[in-house]
Amino acid sequence: MRESGCSHADVSSAATGVLDDTRGRHLDCCHDDVSWCLQVEPTLSEDVPLHGDIDTVNSLQEEHKAFQQELGESQLREEGGCGLVRKEQKTEVK
Repeated sequence: MRESGCSHADVSSAATGVLDDTRGRHLDCCHDDVSWCLQVEPTLSEDVPLHGDIDTVNSLQEEHKAFQQELGESQLREEGGCGLVRKEQKTEVK
């Protein structure tokens, strides 16, 4: 450390700054979470069914499968289009 011109105090000060920044961001997130809970709490009721975890997971899996299928189809179209362009380029070169 002496060769680089850094002292233990410099490193300690930098680490403290990082910890303070992290602590501040963590407190901000906690504040945001509490604010959200206070906002949502009045809308919750034991009489109203809540979209449960299993239903949420199943729904997200179906959405993901559909997305993967669309992505695969678009990749096939893209590859097909690129293949046509390459064939045209080869015939132009000859």
